[in-house]
Amino acid sequence: MACKAEVWRSQVSQKCLERIDKPCRETRIDRSPTFVQTQSLQGATLGKTLMSIKLSLLLLLTVPGLHSLANGAVRLPNIVFVYTDDQAAWAMGAAVQQGWFADVPAAATPNMDRLAREGAVFTNFFCTTPVCSPARAAHITGCYASELGIDDFIPMPGHKLYDADAQVALDPDTTVTFAEVLQQKGYVTGLIGKWHLGDWTAAGNESQHPTNHGFDYFMGLTGGGAKPVDPELEEDGQVRQFKGLTTDILTDRALDFIRRSKESPFLLCLHT
Repeated sequence: MACKAEVWRSQVSQKCLERIDKPCRETRIDRSPTFVQTQSLQGATLGKTLMSIKLSLLLLLTVPGLHSLANGAVRLPNIVFVYTDDQAAWAMGAAVQQGWFADVPAAATPNMDRLAREGAVFTNFFCTTPVCSPARAAHITGCYASELGIDDFIPMPGHKLYDADAQVALDPDTTVTFAEVLQQKGYVTGLIGKWHLGDWTAAGNESQHPTNHGFDYFMGLTGGGAKPVDPELEEDGQVRQFKGLTTDILTDRALDFIRRSKESPFLLCLHT
């Protein structure tokens, strides 16, 4: 069953823009930083596209960057969305310190603990399909992964389960992502790290590239995983080997994206 986003595309986009404009006009935003931290670190399936928009707007209104311009207009806030894979909830020190998990030593995670302390922690936050590709498809579109035909991780070329004649991917023609909605509003959008929603490296699959799903810029993995050291990653449309720790390489590119995009409202998705 196809996702209903193709039917709702124009309606959702308009509602999202209205929801963005309304808080900016009517809500007084404190300049002090605020953050959102979710306890479930696999991603959330919100069921419907409108619910996905609500989640993105929650992040939109709580990330630092919203401020008044000289002419009295309000600038849209910048959004940094960090999405981690296979991270247990107890890997965040604050979760253990709060007593949510017994007999687990508290990890040293001062920055994540600050997010929890100064923002919001969702303690009842679920993903209907806690596997790489379905979870990512759900959070990026707001549809159940089953609606999209993505019910398991997507094998990439070279994997023993890869079948070139039965490929699965997120279809850009029948879905709309929250990145597309923000892009339409004038955001500069970037995805750094893992996409894992289709193999665009095969001939004829170019439409599956993240830049066809609302991202102006992409740098990262072409599949579902990479080596922790000296990985092969795509940058500027070319796949090559990089030197160093994968996490450091992706983080450096994320910081570069923020620096060069700081004059415009931007969405940065740093996904691992």
